[in-house]
Amino acid sequence: MTIGQSEAAAADEMRPEGGKITMCTVDGRAMARVDVDGRSVLISARCPHRGASMLEGRVVGKFVVCGRHGATFDMRTGNWVRGPACKGINVEPMQLET
Repeated sequence: MTIGQSEAAAADEMRPEGGKITMCTVDGRAMARVDVDGRSVLISARCPHRGASMLEGRVVGKFVVCGRHGATFDMRTGNWVRGPACKGINVEPMQLET
């Protein structure tokens, strides 16, 4: 399999250190809060590949890896980068209420 430079760079950045994933509700929607690289973002609570809970996943560097089939998403862009082919995910910056 041949991958382009951007995919190779993404793969090189995958490191075992990472953040954590917690579930939350935002405006009545189930969401996953991902703490990665010193910031918090919100993503769908379900993987777009087969609907697995993202709570079963893990944070690897700047990426979230679905715990069921390994679909991997870049938390900076939401783009799918490896694993079973599927669409990307929406990444929303976490906004704290004051």
